[in-house]
Amino acid sequence: MKIISRITNMRKTIVFKLILAVIVIFLAMISILYISINYYQSYAMERLLERMQLDLNNVEATKEDALLIFRSDEIPSRTEFLIYTAIISLGVTGIGIITFYIVIRGVMKPLKQLTEKVSIMDIEKASYEKNEFLMETGDLEVQKLAMTLDRAFSEIYDGYERQKKFSINVAHEVRTPLAILSARIDVFKKKRLGGDGEIDSFVNSIQDNIIRLSEMVESIMLLSTNRELQKREVRLNEIFDEIFFDLEDMALQNNVRLIIKGDDVVLNTDDQILERGLFNIIENGIKYNEYGGCVEVDVKAEEDNVRIKISDTGVGICDEDKLRIFDLFYRVDESRNRGTGGCGIGLALVMHIVGRLGGTVSVKDNIPKGSIFEIILPIK
Repeated sequence: MKIISRITNMRKTIVFKLILAVIVIFLAMISILYISINYYQSYAMERLLERMQLDLNNVEATKEDALLIFRSDEIPSRTEFLIYTAIISLGVTGIGIITFYIVIRGVMKPLKQLTEKVSIMDIEKASYEKNEFLMETGDLEVQKLAMTLDRAFSEIYDGYERQKKFSINVAHEVRTPLAILSARIDVFKKKRLGGDGEIDSFVNSIQDNIIRLSEMVESIMLLSTNRELQKREVRLNEIFDEIFFDLEDMALQNNVRLIIKGDDVVLNTDDQILERGLFNIIENGIKYNEYGGCVEVDVKAEEDNVRIKISDTGVGICDEDKLRIFDLFYRVDESRNRGTGGCGIGLALVMHIVGRLGGTVSVKDNIPKGSIFEIILPIK
């Protein structure tokens, strides 16, 4: 029974089908070539016999002895035979290659379908349906690969869901104590009209770190939850005006000019999360800029998309870091981020937001110095 089972399984493998296809195609090619050569030889012999019969008829009519002589051009030459054989061989080979290509495409079709399923998988999906990759048809290797992928993705999604729930729970638990601490510090500062400067500095430091932790918690909450998008028509210039107003003090402190130019585009999008993503990029452009530099926003309307370029004249980003700056908790320069309060969430949140809005984000160098973040979003 085991031997029969192995033979049955072997018949379902890609290797078996390809070997069988090679053998069948090879035998078919040899048969076609053999038949074609025999046909040519039969045709050449018939021509020669017809010529001989014609000459014999002439001899019988004269009733005299005669010697039959054939010219060399009346007998098929070896060169003609070789040319015919070469043409037939090339034709048969071409037919064999085309047939084998069709067979391979048919055999690989289930693998292509599996590849397409994998390529459209989104880790941000709300859930993963078990057995989503399983295939009822296809070769044994493809079915085993599909089963392996299904188990792997199921484990990945389960782990990712556990991490998301953990992050949300921790963020919820931390947010309330931080809000209470912030409120009490505000009350303490209002009651304390004067006093020790060292205590005031200590209290301000605590408050700054509470604000930083609160912002981090809010970012993690936004990354971990996929609330339904609240789309409406909004003007991009209005969003940038609000961002510039919120960052005006920071820009003045660093003597950084904020510039906006280009088209005033109306988008059908979720303006709340879009504003958060754009805010993070512009804020970074101010933080890591040189004193007296500028952050420029250029908006270009295209047929179905809007292209937003946010350029700065800051320290720039090396090519190695460009590949990872959108990773969660990745920081370009540890010392630089400690000085500016960076925690490696801002750009990861930008990538998450832009992706949810159906767009793309990339970064490149701003000649002669600085960086350019380019965001492409659908207008509708």
